[in-house]
Amino acid sequence: AVYPWGPRSVVALAIDARKSAELEAADVRAMLDNAPTMMWRTTATGEMDYANERYLRAWGQTLDQIKGWGWKDSVHPDDRQGIVDYWDSHRHTDSDGTYEFRAGTPETGYRWYLSVCSARRDDEGNVHQWYGATFDIEDRKQADARLRRSEAFLRQGQMISMTGTVALNRITGEHYWSEEVYRILGLDQSVTPAFETVLPHVHADDVGQVLFTIERIKNGESDVDFEYRVIGPDGRVKHVRALVNPGHADDDGVNVS
Repeated sequence: AVYPWGPRSVVALAIDARKSAELEAADVRAMLDNAPTMMWRTTATGEMDYANERYLRAWGQTLDQIKGWGWKDSVHPDDRQGIVDYWDSHRHTDSDGTYEFRAGTPETGYRWYLSVCSARRDDEGNVHQWYGATFDIEDRKQADARLRRSEAFLRQGQMISMTGTVALNRITGEHYWSEEVYRILGLDQSVTPAFETVLPHVHADDVGQVLFTIERIKNGESDVDFEYRVIGPDGRVKHVRALVNPGHADDDGVNVS
């Protein structure tokens, strides 16, 4: 006998499976579009075929515009050829990639980004697709630029005033010397900063005082003020005044400068 509800039950199961697949695909799309970073995908040959909504909004492009090699149009003119050359070469490998560049428009301005990518391989190890993520690093770049300017001003100020800066972590024993300290002592910057590095260059008549003062510093004394002489590589004697005060305390110990 043939039952009228039999075929309908089979069709209902097929629809349920299809609907489930559609809902799962929609959930994946929503996850990608709402991910807290820009995500993209290319073919095995390196042609972009997908970018999430966050990527498209940031770059001011549509999916049709970025497909293939269209994404490069939003890269800063000064960085465009560099990233194109990099990707043109990297897509023939199977290793992870990373590149920093600026992107945007002349109207909205340009920001610094970092892109990373990894290859998706098939069962035989051949590259099937490339998956990538792009991060906005503008704030980090701005902070780096401010730090470089600050360091440049500090170097110039210390050079003019002939003042060097020394930092010591009393717990780890690690030293830091500014560039001017090396110049004052007449030492190459490849030399490891340490008390033991200075002592051979201290005038013989001042070694005892310097050793005594080093022990005071190691024992945690602050507001140390003393003078001594150093002998440079050319034999010239320099008079040096050292002021030691508690510096910034960090998680690894107390710095003295």
